[in-house]
Amino acid sequence: MIMKLSGIPNSICGYILGGIFLLYGSVAVGQEISLSTSIDKTEMAFEDSLTLNLLVEWEGDMAGYVFEVFPLPETENLQVLGTSSAVSSRHENNREITSRKFRYTLRPTLAGVGIIRSIVLNYVQLPDSLPGLLTTQEYKVIISEPVVKPDESRRGGLFVVILIIGSVVIIAIMGLWFVRRRRHDRVPVTTAEEKVLDKLIIIKSESQTDRKQFYIRVYKTLATYIEEKFGLATSGRTSAAIIGALESIEIGLDTRDKLAGWLAQAEKEKYAPSGGEPGDTIRMITELEEYFQRLAKR
Repeated sequence: MIMKLSGIPNSICGYILGGIFLLYGSVAVGQEISLSTSIDKTEMAFEDSLTLNLLVEWEGDMAGYVFEVFPLPETENLQVLGTSSAVSSRHENNREITSRKFRYTLRPTLAGVGIIRSIVLNYVQLPDSLPGLLTTQEYKVIISEPVVKPDESRRGGLFVVILIIGSVVIIAIMGLWFVRRRRHDRVPVTTAEEKVLDKLIIIKSESQTDRKQFYIRVYKTLATYIEEKFGLATSGRTSAAIIGALESIEIGLDTRDKLAGWLAQAEKEKYAPSGGEPGDTIRMITELEEYFQRLAKR
């Protein structure tokens, strides 16, 4: 609002207007120029930034006023990061209005109360070269305490500990998996003696009443055992040929004699007519089981 003071000398009017402007900070100076200011926040985080906006407007074109370089504001617990300015004009009610905008960006330096002191803007009004000044109001901002960042060295140490523990756990899991895999994949090894014992069980249950079939299967079982155990070819060979081959290798006399005796008896009996001594099949199967059970335990 523009006031006209009549009957008062111009010098006194100037003092009165100056006093009003210093009190409010953005009232009109004279009748043609004004200043308004604002900040975008009154409370802020320590990590945040603050914007102070200044808007100077006057009636007339851009050449109506000349300003000195805008000074940086004096501050407490704040510092200026950067500034920017812009000039524009518009028309209102057939009047040209010129606007000059200034922007200051500030950031905190300490927590507590941040203060932006008043800024004095000196200008000259043309074409009469009349000097003048505008003053901004003082602003106060509440600045919160900075957020405490975790100690990077402790974070690094914690990361190393987690990495080591994770590695140990992974290695342990892989070790257990490998052991179980090996146990699962391991095929039990059956010895030649155990195979003979398994076959004797079948022979005793299926062929003991059939004398001829009993000796045929005993002969075949013994020949297979000799071939697997000592690496001698026995397929299609007679007992005499197999016994001769046994005599050519280094084996215990007891083993050779027992195998030779059982082979010869089995071959003789499988071709003999029905009959034979009573209980001879039972006696032979018992001798074979005792012998191979003894070998299997070694």
